[in-house]
Amino acid sequence: MTQSSALPLRNLSAKLIHGDVTAVQFAESWGRLPWAWRAALYVGAPLFGAYLYLTATRRSLGKYLSKEDLPSSEETMSADRMPGVEEAIVHARDRKVTESIQAILRNKTAGRSLVGILYGACHMGAITTTLMGSLRYRVVRAEWLSVFEYEDG
Repeated sequence: MTQSSALPLRNLSAKLIHGDVTAVQFAESWGRLPWAWRAALYVGAPLFGAYLYLTATRRSLGKYLSKEDLPSSEETMSADRMPGVEEAIVHARDRKVTESIQAILRNKTAGRSLVGILYGACHMGAITTTLMGSLRYRVVRAEWLSVFEYEDG
């Protein structure tokens, strides 16, 4: 099942706002990376994908893809290994989605409104920081969603 078939956005009655960078914006950011890093990623990403396809288990994928509220030391250090990669893939997109959220909230009418944010887990830290920091929102209720399950042991 694809993401678009699991969540058919055309069936939603709400106004949809594209809160991600455009292809042109990403290409500009990506183009600022040294050519050797881009080449390494073009070669390395499919090899890593093939390695995961052949060796990964549900448990190892769950551990690799899990996210916590605060960045791990490994996540913090990864930005130092390849400066610019995190900017192109994560931080530019974080800025775009948080700017979109702030624009929605600036332009909303008085009273209560419902806003849904569909974004990847890697970006939720920036979204939460924006909502709870400068916008002074607070968590009233939370619900965990399991992407997939695996047996303990």
